[in-house]
Amino acid sequence: MTTAREIVAGLGGRWAGSSGTARCPAHDDVKPSLSVTERDGRVLFRCYGGCEQDAVIDSLRARGLWPEARVNGDRPSAGPRVAATAAPPVPPRHPQFGEPDLVFDYFTPEGRLVGIVARWEARGERGKELRPAVPSGTGWRWAALPTPRPLYRLPDIVTHRDKPVLIVEGEKTANVAQEDLHSHIVTTWPGGASATGHVEWKSLVGRDVILWPDADAPGAKAMRDVADRLAGIARSVRIVSLPDGLPGGWDLADPWPDNLDPERLIREAPDAAAERLAALGLVTAADLVSRTFREPRWAVPGLVPEGLTILAGKPKAGKSWAVLDFAAAVAGGTAALGDIECEAGPVLYLALEDTDRRLHGRLRAVLQGAPAPASLAIATSWRRADAGGLEDLQAWLTAHPDARGVFIDTLAMIRGQAKRDAGVYRDDYEAVSAFKKLADASAVPIVLVHHLRKESTSDPLEAVSGTAGLTGSADTIIVLKREPNDPFGLLYVRGRDVIEAEHAIRFDSETGRWERLGPAADFRKSEERRALIRELIDGGAMTPRELADATGKKAGAVRVALSRMKKAGDVVQRADGRYCVPGER
Repeated sequence: MTTAREIVAGLGGRWAGSSGTARCPAHDDVKPSLSVTERDGRVLFRCYGGCEQDAVIDSLRARGLWPEARVNGDRPSAGPRVAATAAPPVPPRHPQFGEPDLVFDYFTPEGRLVGIVARWEARGERGKELRPAVPSGTGWRWAALPTPRPLYRLPDIVTHRDKPVLIVEGEKTANVAQEDLHSHIVTTWPGGASATGHVEWKSLVGRDVILWPDADAPGAKAMRDVADRLAGIARSVRIVSLPDGLPGGWDLADPWPDNLDPERLIREAPDAAAERLAALGLVTAADLVSRTFREPRWAVPGLVPEGLTILAGKPKAGKSWAVLDFAAAVAGGTAALGDIECEAGPVLYLALEDTDRRLHGRLRAVLQGAPAPASLAIATSWRRADAGGLEDLQAWLTAHPDARGVFIDTLAMIRGQAKRDAGVYRDDYEAVSAFKKLADASAVPIVLVHHLRKESTSDPLEAVSGTAGLTGSADTIIVLKREPNDPFGLLYVRGRDVIEAEHAIRFDSETGRWERLGPAADFRKSEERRALIRELIDGGAMTPRELADATGKKAGAVRVALSRMKKAGDVVQRADGRYCVPGER
């Protein structure tokens, strides 16, 4: 019996896997247009040049590649059985590309043809073209294969379940590779790298799969995507690591370098899941605890660590004075807020809502006669982040590797333009995260001055104007609260590398300097005690109830406060139970 492989060999064609191609003997065939395969003992063939089945059989018989026809009623000799139904005709000439150079068949697991992919090789400067077609009546229709799309050479995959499956990109590559890698079933998928989501990958359930990427970034990305889709489906998935030096876009259909051993690369291909886990950089808790890390670099110790800080306050609350005080103290190595000693180093201060004249006056007030620090660089204009501003900041940081801080007043003046296709949260997050990436890469504190909402809220972070995208992307949030015409204010700080705290501060309108008074809780207590003492001085001795009525406070809180003040010697208690200040009876 003549086999399909023998027919292909007799015609001088090429055999790949379970099918072959050769020049059709029934017409003057310039390029291989006869497809031959064998299934269930039947030889199946199709001439893509349009030859009828009988014409092909007669031509094969004339070459001794098909048994002779029955003569005088004799029993026919044993020979190949051709398919009972003729294959669909050759796909019509494409209106743009003409007759295809190669045609690749796609079957169901049972061997039913569901479509083809026609290929036109590169012509001139135009690259290769691929177009799918599906059977339509007795002809073809140029259209995508039905989804989920079958894998190439799917009947072979189903039949040879003992063989591992090698997935490459492209049908031509699969055919060429199958000729040399007989221990594997070589397959691919229709549609290329962008169509992995349309493939029926479940046909590889329980199989050992090796992925061979093209030698370029898109090829590697495509195979990583395939590996992700096969997770939980295939028994194992490995990705071949290609050697260095291969031409860009190289695949198994191209000439192999002399030192390239595909079988060895397949054997040594690392497990995709293990490689992905290794790339995650996971460490154990024990390893992490045993490591030694440097201390974070501070601009203002306890308030402004390295990373991104947002300092927010209401208009005219004094936040610009505060950030100028920070910048001058860090650049000069003096004390910020009156008592926080800072380490000296180069500082960049962008006062984007001020003029040189206004800054001249403010600097003189803040410095109070001290020499201006030469390491404090100031600018009143700067390009926006998406117009070169970030690159300008990077240039300054590169020129000052020992920088101690960058202070930007305000965020609104430097952030990039809002993106129309992004939501408000995403736009806020991306606007601030760009500065965070710069701060992290440089290990330098960057402070962005921003505004608070008009409405009040119990959570200081919720008071920051904008969405949670702003506060969520920053490392540290500082909120300055101060009522109009009130010299006293509160400075609230919360962050990843700072201890959450609330400081009482006082503003000196003559110098423009902020002074830290201490923890806000202690300041509140001292204010309450001062209020009670003032009332006792003005109204004389009082009982706790009378003092509570006079100050509008709860009687229980007044009793507790008076008891503590008595122990501290701030007040004395008379025999009649009334309290008064020392020296009065």
